[in-house]
Amino acid sequence: MRIRLLCLFCLLLVLPKFASADTIYTYTGNHFTGVSNNSTVTYTTSDSITGSFDLSSPLLANLAAGTDISPTSFSFSDGINTINTYNSSHTSDFFQVGTDATGKITSWDIALYFYRTIYSFPEDRIQTERTGTGSIDDGLVVPSSVSDSQGYNYTPGTWTSQTLTTGATPEPSGLVLLGTGMVGLWGVARRRFRRQEPQWD
Repeated sequence: MRIRLLCLFCLLLVLPKFASADTIYTYTGNHFTGVSNNSTVTYTTSDSITGSFDLSSPLLANLAAGTDISPTSFSFSDGINTINTYNSSHTSDFFQVGTDATGKITSWDIALYFYRTIYSFPEDRIQTERTGTGSIDDGLVVPSSVSDSQGYNYTPGTWTSQTLTTGATPEPSGLVLLGTGMVGLWGVARRRFRRQEPQWD
């Protein structure tokens, strides 16, 4: 019995001790149905909002619409501009979602801001929003100046998610230690069983 417990203890020493689950939520918006352009930036009806954000754990089920979340990283594009964790202004960004009984995103309001210097208004935003069946404002690129370019539509896109579970990998030295320990224990057990065998004269 003690030998079995010792084997189990050796095995636990080299197995991963911690595991984490990162969940990536990916948004695919529909093409813009309307655009308004100036001479500097030109959107087309082939552009759309796409992007993703990463959470350290999956969203809970039945989250109320407008629940604030804090992604560990994100990146969204409107077909011309890309706003991500590194170039966002951050001070005005917000992520709000609601989920169904399975944890799937059913409502959202995501607005990401970035600074530009080519206009007198330095801050623009990419926003996608679906806050209810009667209020869909999806794939909207909103400029700080009405003379700036923008694309928009009112048909919600789709969300998919993927959960990646990762854990520590046992070190080679730990595997060698486990192997030699198991061989030694096998030898001890074999010797003990031989001693217990009946001796025939």
